[in-house]
Amino acid sequence: MAKEADKSVKEFVRKVVEEYGNKLASIILIGSTASGELSKVDDYDIEVVFKDKKDITEEIVYSIGDIARLVDFRIHVYVEHLDQYYKSGEFEAKGDFKGSSTVLLNLEKTTGIILFGKDILKNVKIDKIPSKEGLALIGRASIEISRGKLAKAVLKTAYGYMILQDNKPVEVKDRQYYKAIRDKAEKFFSKEEFTIVDKAYKMKIGKGEISKEEAQKFLEKVRAKI
Repeated sequence: MAKEADKSVKEFVRKVVEEYGNKLASIILIGSTASGELSKVDDYDIEVVFKDKKDITEEIVYSIGDIARLVDFRIHVYVEHLDQYYKSGEFEAKGDFKGSSTVLLNLEKTTGIILFGKDILKNVKIDKIPSKEGLALIGRASIEISRGKLAKAVLKTAYGYMILQDNKPVEVKDRQYYKAIRDKAEKFFSKEEFTIVDKAYKMKIGKGEISKEEAQKFLEKVRAKI
C-alpha cells in the first residue's frame, strides 16, 4: 500500500473525522507502509494531529486508541498537535509542523500520505535525527497505556529516553530485557522518576501495581525533558 489507504484505514479515518473533525489539522499515514517499503502490510502507523493542544485530553487519546483497536488491531495511532515541538541535541524540526516524535521518526525521506486535512509535512526540514529506536519507543507509549499495558509503557519510555541521552542503544540482554532497563534507569532519572520505573518493573514480574495516572505522568515528564 504505497499511495492509497486500504479499507480499514479509511474506516478509521472516517470514524475519527466524524467524532473530532472540526478539531483536527491532519491525519497522516506514515512509516514503511506509507513509503511502500513493505510488500506485505504488518501494521499501519497513523498520526492524528489536532489544531490545538488544549483539545487533546486523556479521554480523547484513549477514545482514538479504542477506535483503532475496534477497526483493525494493526493500526497504531499517535496523537499530536500543531504547536508541539521536538528538539534533542543537534536535531530540530522547522516548518508548519514542529514536533511529532513519530512523524519526525519517518521524515528522513519526508514520507507521508495525507489521509485528512492539510499537508503539514511539506515545509518540514530535518537536520539530524538522533536515535530512531528511542523516538519510536516513546512515541508508542500512549498507545500502550490506552491498551492497559502500563508497565510496558513506562519501561519502554524509560528505555527510549536512555537511548536518546546516550544517542545509542543501551545494551540489554533479551532474557532480562525489563530488568536491564530498570537497573540502568537509575542514573538517567530523578529519584521520584526512578521509583515509577521500579514500580513498573515489579508490576511486570507480578510483584506490584502501577496506576494509569502514574504511567501517564511519567510519560509526560519524559516528553517534557526531550
